[in-house]
Amino acid sequence: TLPESIRNHYAEVDRLLCSIRVVDPAVGSGAFPVGMMNEIVKARSILTPFFAGGDRSVYELKRQAIEQSLYGVDLDSSAVDITKLRFWLSLIVDEENVRTIRPLPNLDHRIMCGNSLVDEFEGVSLFDEELLGDPEALTAPIDARIEELGEELHGVLTGAEEGDSGRIRREIARLERKRKEVLAGPRASARQVTFDQAASLRVRESRRKLRELKKYQRLFFNEQNRARKNECRAIIERLEWDLIEETLKEAGNTDACRKLAAYRKNRAKPFFLWKLYFSEVFLRENPGFDVVIANPPYVRQESITEQKGYFKEHYRVYQGTADLYVYFVERGVSLLANGGIFTYILPNKWMRANYGRPLRAWLKEQRIEEIVDFGDLPVFESATTYPCILRIGAGAPRERFDAVQVATLDYPDLTDYVRAHAYQVNQAALDDEGWPLVDERTQALLLKIRAAGVPLGEYVDGKIYYGIKTGLNEAFVIDEAVRERLIAADPKSAEVIKPFLAGREIKRYQPVTANNYLLFLPWHFPLHEDPSINGASVKAEMKFKEMYPSIFNYL
Repeated sequence: TLPESIRNHYAEVDRLLCSIRVVDPAVGSGAFPVGMMNEIVKARSILTPFFAGGDRSVYELKRQAIEQSLYGVDLDSSAVDITKLRFWLSLIVDEENVRTIRPLPNLDHRIMCGNSLVDEFEGVSLFDEELLGDPEALTAPIDARIEELGEELHGVLTGAEEGDSGRIRREIARLERKRKEVLAGPRASARQVTFDQAASLRVRESRRKLRELKKYQRLFFNEQNRARKNECRAIIERLEWDLIEETLKEAGNTDACRKLAAYRKNRAKPFFLWKLYFSEVFLRENPGFDVVIANPPYVRQESITEQKGYFKEHYRVYQGTADLYVYFVERGVSLLANGGIFTYILPNKWMRANYGRPLRAWLKEQRIEEIVDFGDLPVFESATTYPCILRIGAGAPRERFDAVQVATLDYPDLTDYVRAHAYQVNQAALDDEGWPLVDERTQALLLKIRAAGVPLGEYVDGKIYYGIKTGLNEAFVIDEAVRERLIAADPKSAEVIKPFLAGREIKRYQPVTANNYLLFLPWHFPLHEDPSINGASVKAEMKFKEMYPSIFNYL
């Protein structure tokens, strides 16, 4: 049974679900947006019995979610095509009669190809965000909402719908006041432009093109006539590039204009202009996305050398050896609307690695809601990624956030597991040097240990390199039974048998127990300090056989 608060406000809840804006800035194969579509449809379907009429079929609710709520970007054009295909298939999969299905929507301006992390070219901003300050554009979503509420109020007053007419009237009045405030405020660029009349005219012309762009994008979504669809697409592309080129001309960068001409010809974009391509999201009363969700690409820092200069200049989380996913975190949070939620699944290495230090410092200024750490559990069978789930809300930091150390993948439901095992972490007490996700009592104990102890890095004077490379672990790494047998045959063998720990055997805050041992034999042992020996040495081999016969025979 639904809570009374939802039953009494079902229409408002449904409207909010219908108007939610979700984006995946690294959309890949589209798993997350399609999953979000299913969640939106599931929630709205629960409310369907409260509505007297209208088409609320699963197909229609899915179509509305795709048309109004879901966005995605990826650098890989193949990923974009796969995501579109998944959306199209998801629309028809539940329909029994394919003859009654409306033509599928055009998703070219919902799922787009581009570099989510870059919004400049040759060091020049490609879109004048002041154009978003156009009062007509700012009031358009307010006007649309007032019109929706007017229709809802009419339905309530005529008895066609259930609802609270007083609440609707109050919301209309609030929006009308908001509209007056927007119109009465400073007119962004138009009033600020004092340099000459021509500049003011250019600003107005750019704003006209921006409004025209959004109009044709809306028409394109449902257009099925091939000729008109191609015409819409051509107009949209022309307007987008016109706005970009006008911005470059304003900056006096004709060289960048010439270079961009090649990209325009090939319809390629080494950037993504969020506030131009998805301007309807940033022209809302509450600009930005309500949900940002992603599994950002695991690209090592060695593969992004050419972009590091840009990242250094534009991202506070920059660190020279940081992997690509680090920058997706800052970008994702920057796209949030007030009250929005950011949720990523990403490697947990940022919590301890040196390259994660700027990210950790930046995150302490954000509103962390939850971190679910899977440690080294094999969440993804095809790759070892050490994942965690990071959830951030738009707003001021909280004193504490929820954390969970997942100990097993053998659970029926992750949400229930997290709820049962969550504990509070003091955000302010986290150290930029590294984040151990522990409760406050353990956190205080760790601070005490840190004050008295010496970190391993300092103990070895920073000389931490690779682990031991034996050349053949099957021969040189032995278990307890082999160790005892070798020592029983020759007690002197104990001199070169050392306890051996692999990194995966060292667990946080637990005593370590060595179940394996290493035959520690340097090259040319036991004549390894003889400078006259180079390459293979029969002399060293015979000496080793003489000194450690049982190990020699074992090897």
